[in-house]
Amino acid sequence: MLDGSRTNSFRNGVHCQSVDLPHAVSMALDGQLKICHGLTACVYPYPGVSDIPKMVLGYGKQITVGRFRCNSASAGITCVVIKSGKGFLINSAGITRVGP
Repeated sequence: MLDGSRTNSFRNGVHCQSVDLPHAVSMALDGQLKICHGLTACVYPYPGVSDIPKMVLGYGKQITVGRFRCNSASAGITCVVIKSGKGFLINSAGITRVGP
């Protein structure tokens, strides 16, 4: 998960990307998702994002960054906008919208 609040080009959002099966998702504060598939399309779609430190969220772990919360489980990583509950699940099968 990348917190985009540190770059002007990716403000107020998060970005999550798989490694083995390339697909990625970016989520804005209103819960809107930008989903991409394929190696070329998913390599940091926002200028400046490649400079932000990355992390791997281990199974059973949770992280809150600003107004977003992500949980890692064997089913994948679920990230939501805390206030609305809107978000996504990313795993080896793909990306699915979650929440209201």
